[in-house]
Amino acid sequence: MDSELEHIIGHGPVHFIGIGGISMSGLAQILLHRGIAVTGSDWLESPAVDHLRTLGADICVPHCASIITGQTLVVHTAAIPADNPEMAEARRLGIPVMDRARFLGNLAEGYGNTVAVSGTHGKTTSTGMIATVMMTADLNPTIHIGGLLASIGGNTRLGGTDLFVMEACEYKNSFLQFHPNHALILNIEADHLDFFRDLDDVLAAFARYSRNVPLSGTLVLNLDDAGCRTLASRLDRPYTGFQLSVPDSVDGIRTGAEGPVYHAANLAYDHGYARFDACLADKCLARIVLAVPGRHNASNALGCFALCHQAGLGPDLIADGLALFTGTGRRFEYRGETDGVDIIDDYAHHPTEIAAT
Repeated sequence: MDSELEHIIGHGPVHFIGIGGISMSGLAQILLHRGIAVTGSDWLESPAVDHLRTLGADICVPHCASIITGQTLVVHTAAIPADNPEMAEARRLGIPVMDRARFLGNLAEGYGNTVAVSGTHGKTTSTGMIATVMMTADLNPTIHIGGLLASIGGNTRLGGTDLFVMEACEYKNSFLQFHPNHALILNIEADHLDFFRDLDDVLAAFARYSRNVPLSGTLVLNLDDAGCRTLASRLDRPYTGFQLSVPDSVDGIRTGAEGPVYHAANLAYDHGYARFDACLADKCLARIVLAVPGRHNASNALGCFALCHQAGLGPDLIADGLALFTGTGRRFEYRGETDGVDIIDDYAHHPTEIAAT
């Protein structure tokens, strides 16, 4: 936690409006783990609300202005309207109000290194992949992910203060609040058009976000993706590329603002599960064998390999971590069988995601 946020929060309590959400519940857990008192509210009871209560959070359902009694900070999601009674009461009492993205960005600033995953598709899966690699490497990451990861028993892992692994969502320009040391951009397509005007507006937001990554850090782009290639052409800073196909430049190094390009060799599938050699220039660094299916996950894994390798992890260690990743909740998740029919739960709701599924 950076000094500015620490100064505002003190010992709390901090109030979360919409505390049962996947991100908000994780942020509340991080504060509770640090000994900071937490209050909250939501429209409905849920397992997340029940779990936070067992950790000591004071939560009211539904929203109620009476729970605002002098908290040090009120945090709200983008979905909470300005006329929410708790927001109005906080303003009346002069309590600082902060949206979730700004709070998360400030929280991440307090860690030695931040790894952020963005893109129209694949953020949760790829964040889970990187998190699994970092845990395999015994780096004790704190993890904040937009889905349920079985290996951490939920959506948040309370680790050390040296490494923070998180998703960076572009909706309502939330990711502009983040300044990660290592950033992976998976793809850029037209989405969230209730906020963005068009694809060019989305690209402009990703360009601004890319400038938040320090030159001493790592920016990794998927060069198989048309949106990422367009973004790359507009950047005036170095970046690392990855693509499943062999790059145009056989030595893997390109000119201008571009840097090394990772690629996959000997890509094959065993019942839909990809295996390939992760290569840089003319050298194959490690054999990758995945426990999640699909070509899209081969691409996700290669991007994770590129980021982790550029961040200093050994190739074999990265491969070991990727082999242990078995997916996140509601991402082609097998739920069981009934009357001879397999039931698969999947979050896909964008045409590209549905096609991949």
